[in-house]
Amino acid sequence: MKTIKNRILIILLLFITILFISGYLIYHSLSSLGYNVMEQSSLMLVKSVEEGLVNTIGKSLVNLNQQEKIQLRKLMRGLATGKGNILSILLIDKNKTIIVSNDPKVEGNVFRSKEQLDLLTCTEPSIHRRHWETGLRVIDVIIPLKTRNEDIYGFLRVVLSRTEVESYLTNITNFLIPILFAFGILFITSIYFIARAYKIPLLSLVQAAAKLDEGDYSFRINYDRKDEFSDTFSILNRTIEEVEYLKEGYKKAEKRISSLLESVNESILVMDLYKEITSYNNATLRLFKYTEGDFNKLFSNILTSNIELNSLITNSILNCSPVIDRQIPIFLPDNTEIFVKINIQPLKEDDKILGAVLTFKDLRLIKELENNLLRSMKFGIITNLASSISHEIKNPLSALVLHAETLNTRIKAINFEGKNQVIKSLETVQNEVKRLNHIIKQFLSLTRPSRLKLDLLNINDLINKVMNLVEHQAENQNVSISTQLASKIELIYGDEDQLIQVLLNMILNAFAAIDQNGKIQIRSRMDDGKIIVDIKDSGSGIPEKIQDKIFDLYFSTKQEGVSLRIVDE
Repeated sequence: MKTIKNRILIILLLFITILFISGYLIYHSLSSLGYNVMEQSSLMLVKSVEEGLVNTIGKSLVNLNQQEKIQLRKLMRGLATGKGNILSILLIDKNKTIIVSNDPKVEGNVFRSKEQLDLLTCTEPSIHRRHWETGLRVIDVIIPLKTRNEDIYGFLRVVLSRTEVESYLTNITNFLIPILFAFGILFITSIYFIARAYKIPLLSLVQAAAKLDEGDYSFRINYDRKDEFSDTFSILNRTIEEVEYLKEGYKKAEKRISSLLESVNESILVMDLYKEITSYNNATLRLFKYTEGDFNKLFSNILTSNIELNSLITNSILNCSPVIDRQIPIFLPDNTEIFVKINIQPLKEDDKILGAVLTFKDLRLIKELENNLLRSMKFGIITNLASSISHEIKNPLSALVLHAETLNTRIKAINFEGKNQVIKSLETVQNEVKRLNHIIKQFLSLTRPSRLKLDLLNINDLINKVMNLVEHQAENQNVSISTQLASKIELIYGDEDQLIQVLLNMILNAFAAIDQNGKIQIRSRMDDGKIIVDIKDSGSGIPEKIQDKIFDLYFSTKQEGVSLRIVDE
């Protein structure tokens, strides 16, 4: 409504401006017309004076005798009474001398000033508006007197007062201003009543527009009047009602589609003809590592940096040809890469392309599942083999240990040459047999589910215990170990011995990787409800060619090493 009021105010101001301009132009035109009428009337009046003078003496005004001048002077005095328009009448000869006048005092005077001489050089009647010495505004009319041969023998000069003309123009102004004022009042009143008549319908429309903008389609326009707006508002109410039904149907369909998309594990993305995303599921967000911001902008950046993906989508939409099981790499904005299988199906309606539906399958997950399955199969085979081998080797080893101890006891009771060397060899046999027996126990631990002793543990306390165990080795190897442990960290359930073994193995591997003069950093922290322990060393790292094997059982780069699994990866 504010905009409409402003427009009405602007129209009103424009009208007033036009009214004043029109009034000024009319007044100016009437003034010009009045002056023109005044000049023509003055000229006609002077012509009448000329005819009266000629008729008085019965001949032209040339070569006048004394008696004729007296007759003319008497007539001139009668015409120039000082109460009418005529103020002065002068009869001037060709030598610019006043020969007859209503005022005898000026007779015989000669015009000598340039201004006066210029006025008396006209060959046709001339009219001049000027001021007298007293300040009175007058009209000076000069008529050249001519013979039959058109020779000028003198001038008739009549000075007229402008008082009555100005009174006439003032009357015109006094008449015009009230008319314009009345017209303005009539226009403003009309605008007021028109605005008042349209105010309620306009307010109803504004209210309806505001409700529709808020998404409230239950709103209806209540308009009780019977005028030209009644049918329009009825139609608008029916339209709003139909839109409300359509909106409810659209919401239900949208919910069904959203539920359908979320129930599918694959990433699904729907885009329009211009590659603007219209719908997607959460699996798509996880695949492209979306966290916050505008996903449409993120995917647009992905298309820009992945020419193959962009080309596949463009060709599929333009040629209306589907893409089936195409395997491609996709580079993400965080400089990581995913390998996916993509399907593109163009969307059509009445033979018109509307966009495309894209599905992505993360092949990395499938590859990891295959690797995990392969590891599980290897683990099953190895555990079965370890179980059978352990049982087969354990009994002979027990016999070897028993006989070695018996031999050692008996040899110690006998004196013979080289006794010490034999005793030393038997001890070596005993130690190696014990080592083999320990390895067999480790194999057997893979085949038997270990019984965990779970307690509430503080991971920082376990790290400190491990630090005490490796302190001496760190000094010998000249390795500096720094810790950064979280001050507030939650307790966990776990087996203390096995967790210490895990931490110890990790740190010992770090010792092996950095050799001498290295650095090891240990940090504990909380992240989204999880306890994370970071162990970082200054070694060269794991070569890329063996990174896929670090979780394989019994894989090790050490010459005398073996890799056993204590915790799941």
